[in-house]
Amino acid sequence: MATTDLLKGVLPPEGTGYYCILGLREASPGAVQTFHKTLQEATVEIDRLLKQNYDMYFACAKYDDEKEGRTQKNSAYFKSFWVDVDCGLSKPYATQALGLEALSEFCNKIRLPLPTVVNSGRGIHAYWKLTETIDRDKWLPVAKRLKYLCEEHKFEADPSRTSESASVLRLSETFNFKQDPPLPTAILANSKEISYDDIVKKLGVLIAPSHIKRSFNDSSRAAKSNQQSRFKTIMIKTLKGNGCNQIKDLIENQATLDEPKWRAILSIAAYCVDRDVAIHAVSEGHEGYSPENTEAKANDIKGPYTCEKMDYYNPGKCEGCIHKGKISNPIQLGVEIAEAPKDEPILERDDGGEVVESYKVPEFPFPYFRGKNGGVYMQVKDEDDGEGAVNIYEHDLYVVKMLNDPKRGDCTWIRLHLPKDGTREFALPLTEALTPEKLRDRLGFHGVIAGKKQMVAIMAYLIKFSKELQHKAKVEKMRTQFGWTDSDTKFIIGDKEISATGVTYSPPSSSTGSLALHMEQTGEYAEWKAIANTYNKPGFEPHAFGFFTAFGAPLLKHLNLNGAIINLINSTSGTGKSTVLKMCNSVWGHPEELMLQWKDTQNTMIHRLGIMNNLPVTIDEITKLSGDNFSDLAYSISQGRGKNRMMQHDNAERKNDTKWSTIALCSSNASFYEKLAALKSTPDGEYMRLLEYHIDITENLTKEEADVIFNGLYNHYGHAGVEYATYLVANLESVIDTVMQVQKKLDAEIGFTSRERFWSGTAACNITGALIAKDLGIIPEFNIARVYRWLVKELKKMRIEVKAPTQTNQASVIGEFMNEHRASTLVINGEADARSGMEQLPIVEPKFNELLVRIEPDTKLLFINAKHLRTYCAKYQIDLKHALKGLEADKIYMKQIKKRLSKGTKLQSPAVDVYVFNLDNQHFLDAEQYIPQLDADTRN
Repeated sequence: MATTDLLKGVLPPEGTGYYCILGLREASPGAVQTFHKTLQEATVEIDRLLKQNYDMYFACAKYDDEKEGRTQKNSAYFKSFWVDVDCGLSKPYATQALGLEALSEFCNKIRLPLPTVVNSGRGIHAYWKLTETIDRDKWLPVAKRLKYLCEEHKFEADPSRTSESASVLRLSETFNFKQDPPLPTAILANSKEISYDDIVKKLGVLIAPSHIKRSFNDSSRAAKSNQQSRFKTIMIKTLKGNGCNQIKDLIENQATLDEPKWRAILSIAAYCVDRDVAIHAVSEGHEGYSPENTEAKANDIKGPYTCEKMDYYNPGKCEGCIHKGKISNPIQLGVEIAEAPKDEPILERDDGGEVVESYKVPEFPFPYFRGKNGGVYMQVKDEDDGEGAVNIYEHDLYVVKMLNDPKRGDCTWIRLHLPKDGTREFALPLTEALTPEKLRDRLGFHGVIAGKKQMVAIMAYLIKFSKELQHKAKVEKMRTQFGWTDSDTKFIIGDKEISATGVTYSPPSSSTGSLALHMEQTGEYAEWKAIANTYNKPGFEPHAFGFFTAFGAPLLKHLNLNGAIINLINSTSGTGKSTVLKMCNSVWGHPEELMLQWKDTQNTMIHRLGIMNNLPVTIDEITKLSGDNFSDLAYSISQGRGKNRMMQHDNAERKNDTKWSTIALCSSNASFYEKLAALKSTPDGEYMRLLEYHIDITENLTKEEADVIFNGLYNHYGHAGVEYATYLVANLESVIDTVMQVQKKLDAEIGFTSRERFWSGTAACNITGALIAKDLGIIPEFNIARVYRWLVKELKKMRIEVKAPTQTNQASVIGEFMNEHRASTLVINGEADARSGMEQLPIVEPKFNELLVRIEPDTKLLFINAKHLRTYCAKYQIDLKHALKGLEADKIYMKQIKKRLSKGTKLQSPAVDVYVFNLDNQHFLDAEQYIPQLDADTRN
């Protein structure tokens, strides 16, 4: 066979459009695409490229304009429908034999003739050749229907080819050079041609292409497009006496009716939905009747005759008609609302007419149905006891499923298709669905416009729909958190639920909805991988470890840790701290929308931790948080839950769903180790929950280069998390074993103790997560070993810098209090002057009126206001009772008494509780440091 034999059968003949030939190979030039007016020209090009070992393909359509290229818009002429069936290891069918068997079974199921079959080297290409050439408007709806049937019958043809009008498939009688050695391609079976009308009928394409191409029109046009007329209905009305007098005349005089009068009635029958029966019913009673002649006459009629025109051909019959002046055409007497086929999806198209989404519509509850061009209708009895329909709502509106939101109770999941704004989905709580005012507000918020009377009808429809669904399926639970759920058998990311059986849609709850919007898979996965690989450069190890938090956070709960913090610090901008946080977020969703800021309230941060659950939480520029707030945040994160609260109207605790086990990745301009040290005497608890290191400026990238690379995150994100979580769900046991082995290795190498369990667990999770991501091909080029070596060195340094707390020096507690309150200190001898017997003058007076400390150099006694010392110790979280006990053992602390601290001064103050200390102990305070260096005479 010649290479062009296939083209002659499956493509339109010469004279219409251009043939398109495509050659591909790895060597340069890799791709050669050409357009040709004749098959002879195409053959020359095919032979030329075959000699250069090109894989040869042809476009399955012919094109209007060679300058416009091989695009869907330019594809114009077709003479076949096709499917591409992949065969081989890791393909839908392991062998061609299995693929051919599946193809044959599919054809038998839908009663299609066997197609022309081509061996593509490994797979199968099948073509149903047409007897005639058709345009794209006719081809597309049938191709879409063929694709839909393949999916419905689980025939695993490549869905990207079946309805892709710009498809290319491999030429027969060439070679598949992708295989080694190259495999020949050939026609295995040649089929007969089938007419377009036959394939439309066999595939069940029951609607006009204009409906399948439905783009949302205004309500009046959409409603009208659902109307069709049935001649049988007109006949029944006529026989009952409330139909058409002209048709009544035909019924009574069919055998003798002349052709103009018969043709007028035929024009009505020919444009009714039951025309194939009706045109013969109004004709077969005449002696000149023949089926062929009737079909020919009906096909020649340009439209149904008006009442006026019918009266012209058969005058006088319209007199006394009860419809006179009310209708303009008898066909209106048979109007009904056409119902959409039960299995027909709703296609949403972009501005260019391309399908962007296909929605499966659930079966409507009786007596409601969907119009063939959309809208909700209800069957009713008309005035003649016949079947009629009333419009409930002009656009597609229906209940998809029943859900339970833990905070709002049972809900219906509503889907609304609007004319210009596409599809909207939202949860409608039953508490609102059953209340007219609340229902109106909720539906109006989402774009449903209806008056009071129409809203009542919509309410009844939605209630009926919801009741029907309650009988058919269990209520699905709406998730209130992301991450692990259902005993760690499932993982939630935005609106996706990942389980062992695959990824399914999980409607967001009222808690997760706002964040789920930012956790879609956007852009190209390969582009994101290229951006992520930037951190694989030497010198970016600190950045890479922070980025690894995206993979480490979901593992933390499996080490029985509730939370930890990684803080990236540098006092200057431009080091890439914030970019690391964005890189981490981009694994799961939008790089910036998932990020918290320092100015977000503490309650907001706790709420976000509860929602993210096992996904990383990022907080940018936390420097401005106070030490107190950071301390609270650090403890909250490590405890893994928000505050317990009481019920508003009941003496009971609320159920606390704000729980988590995750890693918070933060950035700041200053060290929180230092802030905590200034806040507390011994902040070791917070230290150990905080893994903090510097992100230094590198010379790997200029600012301009970094901006170009990392700005790409805003267009490409959300892909890696789905792949990563899918692996975790399927291999959790081995993942837990791996993270424990990594932790064991880290502990041994660094010498970690139980004190550093948060550091140990956080580091182990990040490294393990990165190793898994590398094995999965998410970050395939990363040198994890280099990051690990940097991490070990950094953690060893941290152990030295952040030492375990030693026993507090009790005397230093009093010394630090004295230093902080020098301006409130009085130095004065306690005894009266020996020569005069009078009170001595102060040696040092307080600078402020507040007097907290009294030092008596002569008696070697120190008096400190007890209340203020207790307040000071509470502020810095010092155990005063323990300190006093130690000082008492050293014979420094003496007792607590009432004392007038201002005695001997002009200040008038009452006696207060004071602690008394002995200054005669050389290991305590040196009172001389509080006395100015004056000559002896002055001091005495």
